[in-house]
Amino acid sequence: MAEFTTVGRPIPKLDAIDKVTGRHRYPLDVVLPGMLWGKVLRSPYPHARIRRMDTRAAEAMLGVVAVLTARDLPKKRVGNVIKDQEVLATEVVRYVGDAVAAVAAVSEAVAEAACRAIEVEWEELPAVFEVEEAIAPGAAVVHEDLATYEIRGVTTSATIPFLRPQGGTNICHHFKLRHGDVEQGFREAAHVFEDEFSFQMIHHAPLEPHSSIAQVLPSGEVTVWSSVQNVHRIRQWLAEYFDLPQSKVRVIALKLGGGFGGKITLTLEPIVVGLARKTGKPVKIVMTRTETFIATGGRRPGRMTIRSGVTTDGRILARQVRILWNGGAVSESGPISVSLTALVCSGPYRIPNVHVDSYLLYTNRIGPRAFRGLGAPQVLWATESHMDIVARKLALDPLDFRLRNALEEGDRAPWGETLHGVTLKECLQRAAAEIGWAERSQEPDAGRGIAAIWKWTVPGTLSQALVKVHEDGTVAVMTGVADVGTGSSTVMAQIAAEELGVDVEQVSVVVGDTELTPYDYGSTSSRSTVHAGNAVKQGAESARRQILEHAAAELGVPVAELEIRRGRVGRIDRPDEGVPISRFLKGYVLGFGSFHGGGQGLFDPDTGASPRAAHEWKYGATGAVVTVDRETGRVRVKRLVSVHDIGFAINPLSVETQIQGAAVMGIGATFLEEVVFDGGRIVNPNFMDYLLPTATDVPDEIAPIVIESRKGDGPYGAKGIGEPPIVGVSPAVANAIEDAVGVRIRDLPITPERVARALNPIGQGGQG
Repeated sequence: MAEFTTVGRPIPKLDAIDKVTGRHRYPLDVVLPGMLWGKVLRSPYPHARIRRMDTRAAEAMLGVVAVLTARDLPKKRVGNVIKDQEVLATEVVRYVGDAVAAVAAVSEAVAEAACRAIEVEWEELPAVFEVEEAIAPGAAVVHEDLATYEIRGVTTSATIPFLRPQGGTNICHHFKLRHGDVEQGFREAAHVFEDEFSFQMIHHAPLEPHSSIAQVLPSGEVTVWSSVQNVHRIRQWLAEYFDLPQSKVRVIALKLGGGFGGKITLTLEPIVVGLARKTGKPVKIVMTRTETFIATGGRRPGRMTIRSGVTTDGRILARQVRILWNGGAVSESGPISVSLTALVCSGPYRIPNVHVDSYLLYTNRIGPRAFRGLGAPQVLWATESHMDIVARKLALDPLDFRLRNALEEGDRAPWGETLHGVTLKECLQRAAAEIGWAERSQEPDAGRGIAAIWKWTVPGTLSQALVKVHEDGTVAVMTGVADVGTGSSTVMAQIAAEELGVDVEQVSVVVGDTELTPYDYGSTSSRSTVHAGNAVKQGAESARRQILEHAAAELGVPVAELEIRRGRVGRIDRPDEGVPISRFLKGYVLGFGSFHGGGQGLFDPDTGASPRAAHEWKYGATGAVVTVDRETGRVRVKRLVSVHDIGFAINPLSVETQIQGAAVMGIGATFLEEVVFDGGRIVNPNFMDYLLPTATDVPDEIAPIVIESRKGDGPYGAKGIGEPPIVGVSPAVANAIEDAVGVRIRDLPITPERVARALNPIGQGGQG
């Protein structure tokens, strides 16, 4: 008999048919009686003072119902960690796209025209755009009052003791990791190597743009329909901002057309609520594609310098890293990203001496947001590229070099945490075998590359779930975790079906509604399957116990001798007999589950030490086979292998599609995607000029390889998988390019021009 009946099976997404036939409703599909349309006036300057604003012409326009300015809103700032953003600017704008005013009107066209009619007198101020100028002495300061800003807790109500913004500078956060004596390590090393790498901003580019609708009842109750990944935290932040009890605020996400981290924070919600309160009518705002670029940011760009001291036989004795992150004008999730990436930037290796300085710097550009991987793809682009450079300079095999230094079960991380479930070596060896590492390529200008992966899950977060069994035996799962296209709802249905002994088709899943679903931290950090899945499993177990207790009382059989299978209650020793569970249900049965993730995320401010920095760590490896056209610099990825220890594949089909989708995003970040700035202005804020991968750009083959160690903290030993597959793509490709044609690219994206210049450096400015 198989171990499981439902989990472990490749079940198609339960909502697939509704999605492809257009029956699903997204927030932008919501239309309410009497609804008005909103538009936002945004700053054309990267740094300027508002000398005067005149809204009278806009207010007098036919069809305009209200104009909203900072005077109509609470005198507060908002922010995920540091409250450093005004919903509407009061005196100073700090980036192109900063919101200044908003209009509610009878149509989008009228609202847009009214925004153009608002007169603003500007005084331009000095601005900084690049990390080097932002950290330089005497640089223009983006936030003059930084020292007075409130810092919120991340996963608790407590403040973060290691987070210390430096007032009077552009240093939003400086995270330090100190382990051992790095200078002594360099003195003992036979060789010291140093490299510098850069990584660009890329955009989330979800198919569904940001949209939000607010309705405020005369009683003051607020309902918001919005494209967000975390309805409960959005509710919390809205309630805080408007001084409302959370019971007066309802947030509904419906379905999301992609998020990738860009829909975690407040965006349009305070503005539509402000307009709805002022007009007394529902108000809807849908961003244009250009607005999503200039007003929501993307993946955090920056520069990283990495220095390693190694022995002649390839043991790493010391590693020093300095990262300068361009945090834009709004920190968003930056302080958390900068801290956690400082942990992983030295790589998943045993290194006795580690010294890391990671700086988040304010500039007058749009503030980046959380992005799939939360900084791990950027820093491991540098680290895993550097590993190959060092190996080649020592005439060592890059795979052997990694294996010689790779972390193993029970090793201690540089911040002091003991690591468990470490399967890195197995992942590296499997990836190498899948790309034929030991073989010599017969194709000219072809090469192979490999990269190690490790990624955390955010610590200390809560998921709760309700599992309701109706009188007819059908099941409803209620979870606050949003399904952003990952198939998490199908996974939750499988878990409930497995625990309750019913067919998965009998299970429906309700998500993303603060009125109907219990608390969940949100769909982020590859936590849904582990955290929400554990909560659902507990809720289903509770419901099953109740059903069996009812059945035991009615049948006169001990609970221990009963089980539920195929929707029927029967004796364990009589598998072919049973009674439908509906017979024992006089009303519905309700089970509750709650799972609080481990880890503290609280670090010593001087050393970065933490006994458990994250809930869990995930391991994997990426292998790439490429060919390079020496004349044009064009790189073709022939095969991309993505190996991951996912603990247990609750839905193998979803696991494979998550790996493939993340790999394609990694290809875009490697070769094509870049938000290009001219000073503080984005010059390519649309899909005509911003390059996304198409069918002609993806690898000839993407091979998802799954290792099931059962070492995860999730249901049945599962681990999360949404983020890790994007992490290793760029360095694996860069390493394969050097293997193919002998040139090293240190700056992303790897464009044909950069490769061609590296191959033909004379008169071309040298390598990329």
